[in-house]
Amino acid sequence: NAHADAAAAEWLGNATHLTEAGQWLHDVLHTVEPYSEDVIAIALDDDQGAYLDNDTWPAPHWHDYIDWLRKNVRDVVGPRVPLFINTYEMKVPSASPQWAWGNWYQSGSDRITAHDLADLDFATGLLQTQAALPLMQSEFQAGWLQGADEAAPRPSDAVSTSLALAELLRDGAHGIVNFPVQDTIYPHGWEAPWANWSYGWDAALTVDLRASKRYAPTRAFGDIIRRYGALLARTHVEADAAIIWPPTLFAPGSLSNDDFAALAAATIAMQRSCNARGLTCTLADLGNGSANTARSLLLPLSASSALMQRISKNGAERIEQLRAAGRLAFDPASVRASTRKPPNVTILRANDSSYGFLIATNPGTGRRRFNSIRVSLFHRRITTAAFTLPGGGTRVVAVGVSAPPISAPPSPSLGTPPPFRDPEGTTLANSHLRVVFAPFAGARIAELGERRSNAATSIGLLRDATDPQPPVSPRDYIGTYTHPLPAGTFNRAYSCTNQDTTTTTRVSCSYDAPDLPQGGGTFTRTMSLTGGSSELVVDEQMQPHDARSAARLESVSGFAFSAHDQLLKAAGDDGLGLLHANRLVTLRWRHDDVAHIDLRQTRGAELVTLVFARRSAELRLGLRSVRDAAEARRLLDANQP
Repeated sequence: NAHADAAAAEWLGNATHLTEAGQWLHDVLHTVEPYSEDVIAIALDDDQGAYLDNDTWPAPHWHDYIDWLRKNVRDVVGPRVPLFINTYEMKVPSASPQWAWGNWYQSGSDRITAHDLADLDFATGLLQTQAALPLMQSEFQAGWLQGADEAAPRPSDAVSTSLALAELLRDGAHGIVNFPVQDTIYPHGWEAPWANWSYGWDAALTVDLRASKRYAPTRAFGDIIRRYGALLARTHVEADAAIIWPPTLFAPGSLSNDDFAALAAATIAMQRSCNARGLTCTLADLGNGSANTARSLLLPLSASSALMQRISKNGAERIEQLRAAGRLAFDPASVRASTRKPPNVTILRANDSSYGFLIATNPGTGRRRFNSIRVSLFHRRITTAAFTLPGGGTRVVAVGVSAPPISAPPSPSLGTPPPFRDPEGTTLANSHLRVVFAPFAGARIAELGERRSNAATSIGLLRDATDPQPPVSPRDYIGTYTHPLPAGTFNRAYSCTNQDTTTTTRVSCSYDAPDLPQGGGTFTRTMSLTGGSSELVVDEQMQPHDARSAARLESVSGFAFSAHDQLLKAAGDDGLGLLHANRLVTLRWRHDDVAHIDLRQTRGAELVTLVFARRSAELRLGLRSVRDAAEARRLLDANQP
């Protein structure tokens, strides 16, 4: 964006920054040398030039920045390792200063939709406009990760994974990074302030390496690549026509973001029209020769459109030349298919035309029959057998070639994600209660309960923060997305000491914050667990460095909460209960300690935020077994000051 380009200009103009950063980059890259045989490619930067509504094209400082990165990396790794930038829907990929790989994630729907497929085909089609470069996907996931304020990722039907992967094959992808293939957990204290402790996507493998619902479609695709990968790598999309991506027909800088949105909508509509007619239409750019091999060219702008009247003189001349040569059309109805085939079928042809692959998808929900298709290869014609696909089904059919059966490793056992755990945490336990907290992650509580269940989520319990929150940095250009809940001290390292007595396990932890609240302050918490007690007593203190500060201590907790759980409030407004089956979690406080309570539900979590009236407060966190909701309410209401 414009801010990033301005920042790049400022940074590139500082010789000291360049020297220090260059040395740091060299040092980092040299650590890769022992593993150099495992390095397939190197990403120079992430999300560069991404999004149609950005302002990075043709920003000169952005190009200078990428050039600087390229030079420094090349000095270390040499000329053989491919370099790329990771992007999404770049305005003009043909003008990219570096090979652009794509990324794509499914939208908010549970199952992949027509909108998702249209978005995937357009985003991938833009990468097709790079002349003589393989189409690569550096990030792919038919879903989305759990947010900082969530206890679970966004759900996604496993069918979405197989459909999206097959669609990428139909678009001619030669490399796809499954991002990620396994759910993981950050070592505590290593998360970014806007990240969740758990890096969960409902990926193919759970955090304990069992097979999730997305394992089967991911494995099936991997088996296809394992068997046919070398053959697929030597194929290209058999295109019936190329749709012109129009921006280079206009003078640079003359198109607004709204204009790009209009061009995208027209291009997507033409892609959908092609597919509905059984045509395979790639994207091409007249500015770099990527359209030279196309039999027919389609322009998504109508001759009478307002945008068409604004193309440059050179653009108008090129359009007229193509029209005069009979290569230009404005409607897919005028294009004749190379191979007669139904919608959602693509032919990948070997570069020497000696073999091919038929890729078919059924995005609908009902069964669909695909009749036999006659494919012309070099000196021969092969008719494929008819087949039927269930709703959401996909099929890859080798045509004129075979590969030996693969020897695949066994699949892991099926499983669901286990309760969140912090294996590096510190444990306080007696015969009734087990609590695990993380000294190096704000001393927040990671586990509450038995090993088979956890009433805490990966958000953590009793996270220290301040009210008001510190303002978002003016250099945080995506601040809207990076602050779903107060970060507080959640990834700061507390210093902890044991103060056990004969009957009580006690740990005292403190942290001197330079920035919280404004001017800094000292946070102290003491956690005490008496033998036989079902409650952990937590004494909290926050002392600002500035005696005039009006900042208040705040505590943020993310409790596990599902659809059938109940949130109970104590009659005296001095406690909460969360009832899950026969397990009651209680959070209690002294009546006058809390000035404000905020409750909010997110996916799998109940967020409880307490703003304290005093800078010293006492909390009690408990866990009990109850017969029913009535007993739970009696226990909660029996709370004494």
